[in-house]
Amino acid sequence: MFLPALISTFRTRGCRIVARWSDQRGQTSAEYALVLLGAGSVALLIIGWATQTDVVGRLLDTVFGQLIKHVKG
Repeated sequence: MFLPALISTFRTRGCRIVARWSDQRGQTSAEYALVLLGAGSVALLIIGWATQTDVVGRLLDTVFGQLIKHVKG
């Protein structure tokens, strides 16, 4: 007697959950687009900063210099 009532409750709640998911599909796409827009903005800011300074070049020179030193022994 208890088990059929429990299964009925799960089916009813499951339908509600599916209905909520189907209603929010557009919202998920919009959130994904906003995240991509934010990540692109941050990337552009970093690229702009990196082209104005010589930090990246010095970093790569240091890394490759240490690597060559380590390989030569």
